Amino acid sequence: RTVCLLVVYCLQVMSAYGTTLFLPYTLKVLGANPYFISFVGCLAQIPGIALMAIIVEWPKVGRRNTIRFYTALSVIFSFLFAFVQNEVATPVFTVLLYFSILPTLTAIITYITESYPTEIR
Repeated sequence: RTVCLLVVYCLQVMSAYGTTLFLPYTLKVLGANPYFISFVGCLAQIPGIALMAIIVEWPKVGRRNTIRFYTALSVIFSFLFAFVQNEVATPVFTVLLYFSILPTLTAIITYITESYPTEIR
């Protein structure tokens, strides 16, 4: 179980930080304003994390389904960003990607810490 959680955590951290580091360069290559879009994307993380905090506490949803939901959103928005590129879609999908990628990492960190008894933590 520890190895699986470690792999999931490492992959999510690499995707989150990789996206954050390389997305501005990609936006610049595509001709968009990387600074403004990254700023708006960082602002979009706030409601994303707030929504994640609400969803996590719903009794029928829980942490695992929240992680699945936000991971699916991240994958969908990543593919849309990669394959649908025009003046309107690129900034929109970038902001939506920022909206979904950090809450996934936050939910994974919460899930991992609560997966072990208090004595081990």
